[in-house]
Amino acid sequence: MTTQEKIYLDHVLHLARETRQPAEYFVNPLNNLLASAEFRVTNYMLDPGPVYRAQSFRATGLEDVQREFSNPKRFSYPSKEILERFGKPGRCNTLNKPVFYGSDDSAIGVFEIRPQKGEYVVRSLFAPKVNSNDELHVVVLGFNKIVESLGQHDSRSGILKMLQEDPIRFTTERDHTNALDNYMSEWFLKEVNDDNKYYYKITTALYELYVNSTYDTTKRTFDGIIYPSVAGRFSGVNFAFETSYVDRNLELVDAVIYQVEDVLPGDNLKLRVYSKIDNIINDTVTWMDADDKGKIWEFCPDTPVVYS
Repeated sequence: MTTQEKIYLDHVLHLARETRQPAEYFVNPLNNLLASAEFRVTNYMLDPGPVYRAQSFRATGLEDVQREFSNPKRFSYPSKEILERFGKPGRCNTLNKPVFYGSDDSAIGVFEIRPQKGEYVVRSLFAPKVNSNDELHVVVLGFNKIVESLGQHDSRSGILKMLQEDPIRFTTERDHTNALDNYMSEWFLKEVNDDNKYYYKITTALYELYVNSTYDTTKRTFDGIIYPSVAGRFSGVNFAFETSYVDRNLELVDAVIYQVEDVLPGDNLKLRVYSKIDNIINDTVTWMDADDKGKIWEFCPDTPVVYS
């Protein structure tokens, strides 16, 4: 990345901090930068695989959680009603446009939502529909960060294997995009609080820019992005998918309810297991006791699997 590009990016960041413009306002300035830098996205066609999600919910008891999560749609990206009840800007979503967040690892989502003591956590699993035949095309953001972080810790992530085997990994074409890609991915790795929530304007603008790019002569746009996880930095990656892709291709197949017993130093969590899905019939979810109901799981952000 050239000095001029860095100055331009810092200027966009300053605007995000100092103005009240929504995330969409920053798409064009970033697009101008990437075009001038002859930026090429790193994109892949993936085989659709299992996707994990996690959501926190504060309730007076387990029955309230089971009642809240009694429809498969409640486990997926937020509806308009849920956005109005709980909605807030995120890494890739605005208050007007939901995004489906997930991961290839069951632990990551739990850490990403940062649940508090006493809250319930619903960890769900989505899988490709039987009749799904869509190709999944995604942009990978933070290519080197993902390879270096997961590669150092023997991650079982299938995404890591795909990136490691990328034939252009060590070519000059790859080098051409690395500096800018690394800089962009830094925004997705920053922990966001009330003092720096303007970071979300940048990451959401980048997401919109990427998913509205086209990747071949068909002019089809991307279905989402892959980006490094700030919470599960050793075990897998984050996904952000367009809702249209999810509606066509993914369905809920399993879920577990936990309650946070304690939040320990170092982001370690203690979760008590309560329920798992019994069946899903006619858009209705029924719950049953988990096989290990009452068991307390203690794990840290590099735990590869919470519950399977």
